[in-house]
Amino acid sequence: AITTALVGSIAGLKALADGGAHVAGLHVPDKEVRHHVPEGETWYLVDLAEREQGLMFRPARKALVASAADVVRKRLRLADRQPESGTYRLTRRLIAEAGADPAELQTVGPYSSHIEVGLAVRGGLADVGTGVRVAAEMCGLGFLPLCREKFRLAVPGHYFGHARVAEFLETLLAEFEAARKRSLPGYSFDSLGKILPLRG
Repeated sequence: AITTALVGSIAGLKALADGGAHVAGLHVPDKEVRHHVPEGETWYLVDLAEREQGLMFRPARKALVASAADVVRKRLRLADRQPESGTYRLTRRLIAEAGADPAELQTVGPYSSHIEVGLAVRGGLADVGTGVRVAAEMCGLGFLPLCREKFRLAVPGHYFGHARVAEFLETLLAEFEAARKRSLPGYSFDSLGKILPLRG
């Protein structure tokens, strides 16, 4: 049996550092990961996919959403993620890069997954939310692409060769290989299985 939790990229990294998890999924920059690697240890990043992130909105509101800055400037309600998720941080970075102040966001939530964000937008609880293209399509929403990012697993070196972890990785890589064959919207798998060591 595998125990999982939807806690976000940063919380996952903290759990790895504290010994509370064997593997963590994440989509944050390498320098953010390295910040959590204990001194003298090596962690491994295993590429799973590159995915498209953007703003999800009800199709009737398409004219309101032309850039990330519009979320602030037009006072749109944002279905927000939990503060330790990579998407929470990504949203604020993209809004700042577009020239608006993330501190002025009007938010509802937080929500713990892209699908939950999409359902909140579809249900009228929020005007927009940040998520992956496939979540927008599953929820029948419009989508404004903002960036592409890598989705990876982080595995501490002392777990990397463990039989159960190796079995889990093998199974997961097979699942993502199957997703490659299905041409999942907004995803590419060119670097699937690539491994990058990071030393603390």
